[in-house]
Amino acid sequence: MLDNNDRYKMMYKKYVPDLEKEYFETANHYDVIDENFEFIPAKVVSNYNGILNNIFIVNKGSIDGVNAKSFVINEEGLVGEIVKTFKAYSVVRFIFSNETKLSIEINGCYGTLYSKNNRLFINDLINCENVSINDSVFTSKYNYSSSNILVGYISEIDKDNISIKPAINKYKIKYVGIINDNY
Repeated sequence: MLDNNDRYKMMYKKYVPDLEKEYFETANHYDVIDENFEFIPAKVVSNYNGILNNIFIVNKGSIDGVNAKSFVINEEGLVGEIVKTFKAYSVVRFIFSNETKLSIEINGCYGTLYSKNNRLFINDLINCENVSINDSVFTSKYNYSSSNILVGYISEIDKDNISIKPAINKYKIKYVGIINDNY
């Protein structure tokens, strides 16, 4: 049985043209018919200083059904969140933005993901005793958009914060998928 993160990866591979062959090979092994979300494939068309400003633009907008606050993914995990839509394009905020505040889940524990100086951290963990280095961090059901999307891995634990190694490499993003399930 696939969890949601595997389903998102499958949908990404299905719709991004460069990965189409890999999708069909993998899809033969899994059932991906029962999605409870709309998946909108998109191409990064501009990141004018996007890496510095932690924003970029994709070639899908409101006419394509894109909604604000939808999560944006690639084959590695969570890339960011739609912050503004226009008719033919949308603005995406990277998870590395200082404005990022997302609910996350680690081994059944919930907390808040935030970014500072292009680094990811978690604070406010609730009922959490089973957190270790290299544990996977996922989006939780307490966001406006999808849960169980891989965010990254715990890289350091200290008394005040937990540092996260992101799943994505923001310098290599050309195609993304928009998870539209908050409509």
